[in-house]
Amino acid sequence: MCRQKEILYFNFTKHMKPAKMFPILSIKLFDDYTHCDNCEKSFYIKQFDRHLKENYSFLDNPHGHDFFIILLITKGSGLHHIDLQTYNVEPGTLFIIAPGQIHNWELSDDAGGYIMFYTKEFLLSEFHSDQLRRLPFFHTTFQQPCIHVNEPELNKLSVLFQNIEKLYEEKEKYGNDMIRLYIKIITLEIEKKYAEPLKEHIISHQQNMLGKFEELVELHYRDHLSVIEYANRLNLSLKQLSTLCRKYVNKTPGELIQDRLLLESKRLLLHSDMSITAVSEELRFSEYSYFIRVFKRYTAYTPEQFRKNQNILTRSDLKS
Repeated sequence: MCRQKEILYFNFTKHMKPAKMFPILSIKLFDDYTHCDNCEKSFYIKQFDRHLKENYSFLDNPHGHDFFIILLITKGSGLHHIDLQTYNVEPGTLFIIAPGQIHNWELSDDAGGYIMFYTKEFLLSEFHSDQLRRLPFFHTTFQQPCIHVNEPELNKLSVLFQNIEKLYEEKEKYGNDMIRLYIKIITLEIEKKYAEPLKEHIISHQQNMLGKFEELVELHYRDHLSVIEYANRLNLSLKQLSTLCRKYVNKTPGELIQDRLLLESKRLLLHSDMSITAVSEELRFSEYSYFIRVFKRYTAYTPEQFRKNQNILTRSDLKS
């Protein structure tokens, strides 16, 4: 896995113009996207250094997307900030970023590789929904959003990205179907890396169920449902859901639900100029005072202290 640093909270807000919310970008915003109409308005690929040069005006600022990103780094160095965590950028680093995640980067001038955007719908002809849900890197709420590949793996992936880029630029009649096949190969290669620490025979059913739980949390974290309500919707017992979460992410279901709520709280506090009262209302807390108590209980800071102090340490295990 990628090396995640024990860091200071990056001062995102000093780079941003005042805005009600952080920007959520669409594929259509990126140069030459419309030159690939046969990709059904749901796919984009480009060499990373070229992508950075053409879009430098806004990519340094924290932002989200309404699509998935796979970013393969082949050269250069730097830092990639994803949802209040920071990861080292170096050759062989591969990032998977899901819709809604907030990120930005600080990169060396020689940073290069490949970046690919796609929507979930673009892959549905090659994967059915349960297969997509089972892919571990789609669960970025519960999994790290990056992995590190060795040199042979990097060379193999680079060739796959090159083939996709060539098909994308040539705009052949059946190019998008061939692109999907290459993406399927890439996603299976990534799944293999995620699966290495796990026993192969238990991956399918249990990761599918973990994916369903993540989807429910994403839909309902603002509704403050109890753990038993989530378990009932999954047709699981409380013990089964707890065992599943402990096994794969070493947390209780309640901790995962709370983590998602706190993540959104921090996003809004750091990346928007919403008042703390407005953040509390956005997250559907019954009372403003209750939001403050909950936030302080889990972070040791009030929302106001958290927002003002951009240099609060966040404790993260160093992983490689």
